[in-house]
Amino acid sequence: MKKVLFLLFITFQLSVFSQVEMKYTTSSENLPNWVQLMYTENPDAGEVIEAYTNYYKKNKLVKNKHTQYYKRWLRSISRFSDAKPNTTSSKSSNQWEC
Repeated sequence: MKKVLFLLFITFQLSVFSQVEMKYTTSSENLPNWVQLMYTENPDAGEVIEAYTNYYKKNKLVKNKHTQYYKRWLRSISRFSDAKPNTTSSKSSNQWEC
């Protein structure tokens, strides 16, 4: 019984580790301005989004690790934004409120 409990304890200890996303290096490549802005310590979301859209108005969108990180970064900041929900009234009876 002690061996089984010991094995279960060891198994649970190994499964505690989670994935940690490492920031990409910005010094080793010739990167666009929006990438450099995004990887700063406290990036301004509006400035990064504007630089991203301006860059891809002039250049063809090619998916890479930075564009994928940009999507994850946008999703993470949207979870913590102070955006107010849309409060337009509807005549439908299936509207629910929190």
